[in-house]
Amino acid sequence: MALRDQIHAASERNTSGTRLEAVAVLKAQVPTRNTVLELCELIRSDLHPAERAAVAQVLGFHRCCTRFPDVGALICESAQEEKDPMALRAMIFALRGCEGVTKFVNHRGEGVALEVVLNSPTDTASLQVLLQAAFGTLPETAFDVFCGRL
Repeated sequence: MALRDQIHAASERNTSGTRLEAVAVLKAQVPTRNTVLELCELIRSDLHPAERAAVAQVLGFHRCCTRFPDVGALICESAQEEKDPMALRAMIFALRGCEGVTKFVNHRGEGVALEVVLNSPTDTASLQVLLQAAFGTLPETAFDVFCGRL
């Protein structure tokens, strides 16, 4: 089965009972650099947002940004152009532990601030950005809404 077909089968667009099987297959595969680059191209393509989210989740599950550091820049670039909140949250998950995550701390999309907090690296620079957002030294953001719910 082609990678694009596997992604469709694992996405929320698949209404059959085979979705969990497709997800298990994608989790079991250890992606090569070429597969990761192919996945990055799929994120940038005209796939349905649910399929772009599935691609990003695969990349995040396998921590592809950690294994291939240059991939983080590709995902971050795609995330900056993403309009769908579900796909964007999945892309932030794909970026987990990478410095690019904190670029989205002031994004107003639903649930984006929570993903940023959960997936930011545990370094001083990231902590400073999160604290600045939490204590108001950044302009009002979705992060403020998130902090207000704590």
